[in-house]
Amino acid sequence: MEWSEEWQMLFNSEKCHILHLGHRNARFEYTMGGRVLEAVDSEKDVGILIHKSLKPSLQCSKAATRANQVLGQLARAVGWRDKNTFLKLYCVYVRPHLEYAIQSWSPWLAQDKGVLEKVQRRALMMVSNMMGKTYAQRLLEANMTILEARRVRGDLIQMYKKMTGKDDVSP
Repeated sequence: MEWSEEWQMLFNSEKCHILHLGHRNARFEYTMGGRVLEAVDSEKDVGILIHKSLKPSLQCSKAATRANQVLGQLARAVGWRDKNTFLKLYCVYVRPHLEYAIQSWSPWLAQDKGVLEKVQRRALMMVSNMMGKTYAQRLLEANMTILEARRVRGDLIQMYKKMTGKDDVSP
């Protein structure tokens, strides 16, 4: 607080919260500028929801909800959903909601992975000229992979960048 006052970069204490992590946390009260800070169960930082349990379930459900909303808008806006056009629209407008900063909150629970995959499954079901096929057949015909395979690929690319010095990250 002294530093912020000296440099005239004041904190808004009403926007500051405490996120207690861990089961053995004593959950002390903290003050800022004479005001007791509010303890919360989850907090959003750079667009990512962080829960006190550190599980990504809340982020997964929020991402899937937003992606489903955008997918619904696409479905209402596009009458004939042919494979090439609709899947390009899906990749541009919907999938970024499912993959935003995924390396930092990558889901590990089967239910969280299922919530995200359900959006892609729904999108492929909407394609007009792929009726009567299984999800695996639709993925193959659309030249797409499941979202978990995309996450693993992204992790491998990021690790390659770190190991070859293309991404300078201090250990």
